[in-house]
Amino acid sequence: MEILHPILGKKNHFDQLHKTFLTIYFKIMSTAKKLYGFEPDCAIPPGETLKEIMKSLNMSQKELAFRTGLTVQSLNRIFKGDKPISYEAANKLELATGVPAYMWNNLEAQYREQLAKNKERSRCNPSGR
Repeated sequence: MEILHPILGKKNHFDQLHKTFLTIYFKIMSTAKKLYGFEPDCAIPPGETLKEIMKSLNMSQKELAFRTGLTVQSLNRIFKGDKPISYEAANKLELATGVPAYMWNNLEAQYREQLAKNKERSRCNPSGR
């Protein structure tokens, strides 16, 4: 039995794409860190990914707010990274966009981790070197 997604109308392939993306991403980051000592100094909020998904689905912010039950103000704060994506919000986003909740949870955790690393790095090295 094929599962139909409420928006996409066909079997959702985000799970496989996300796993492939993460595998490639971690291989690249691991190699870059080993070769060049690369450590990102910026953190991209998961709201940026959410905006890209909305764009690909031709979904307005107002429509997403309606589908998720989140306010437009809450979505704006998520876009900016000012408001974390809770587990509950991740589940709502999954239903509205077809992107699995675990992806939103992972993006949120990675974002908060990078913010903490950047804060600690600047505390330990205030000159920026």
